[in-house]
Amino acid sequence: MRKAFVLVLLLITALACVPFSQQESFEDKAATQVAIAFTATALDATVSTLENPVEPTVTDQPDTRPTESPLFDPTEDLGNPVYTDNSSSWNTWSVNPGDQIIESITTVSVADGKLSMQSSQVGKFHWWLNYRLIDNAYLEAIYETGNCSGNDEYGLVFRAPDYFNGVGYYFTLTCDGKFDLREKADPNSLIQDNQLRFGMQSSDLINSGPNQQNSLGVWMNGESIRLYINKQFLGEITDAELTASGHFGPFIYARKTPGFKISLKEISYWAIDN
Repeated sequence: MRKAFVLVLLLITALACVPFSQQESFEDKAATQVAIAFTATALDATVSTLENPVEPTVTDQPDTRPTESPLFDPTEDLGNPVYTDNSSSWNTWSVNPGDQIIESITTVSVADGKLSMQSSQVGKFHWWLNYRLIDNAYLEAIYETGNCSGNDEYGLVFRAPDYFNGVGYYFTLTCDGKFDLREKADPNSLIQDNQLRFGMQSSDLINSGPNQQNSLGVWMNGESIRLYINKQFLGEITDAELTASGHFGPFIYARKTPGFKISLKEISYWAIDN
């Protein structure tokens, strides 16, 4: 405040020393006095701010950090599954315990209570389907990966009208933690060339890398398809291309790693009543 007073005093003295003309009006004199008062007020406020800085006001901001979706437990809403295969039985997959069925470069087997698929070389897509047909349902499968890397793919086929032409949806995970939903409606096209519905997105919900376990879930009800990973929601599409009942099962596509192996520990489905 002392600094402000000194500055204002000097200013007033300087202004007082300037001679006014005899013709100077009252309005001019009043304006000069107002200017002096305004300058003093401004200087006083400046010095006060320097000596007593005002703390910035903190306003509440919305929390925009991403939050995890709640876990989805089908047993809470849908009750007991209509069907389950696990360590006790794999008798609906056309392969018996101890068997090894070789299809091109892929071996399908049942051992240690798991249904496994292993590709000896890279570059070939292979699926293995259950003989059952399911309509509107929630389908869930628990997978283990063996040695894998990069964009090696595996996942869950559903709404496949037959065993042979590859038509259906393919809920896809990669070893490096990406997911997508591939749709094949044209029986004459290659599966890997068909439409990707999510653009192969990364997700922290996926346990990526070799020797990992992931649970894949698909809610299919008419044209609505929802994807879940480890019981958490990933995304949803509406699609009228394939709405009829179909077969389901695992698939494998070794893009990078010869000897890539996946094992299906358990698979179940629950009926959805419209």
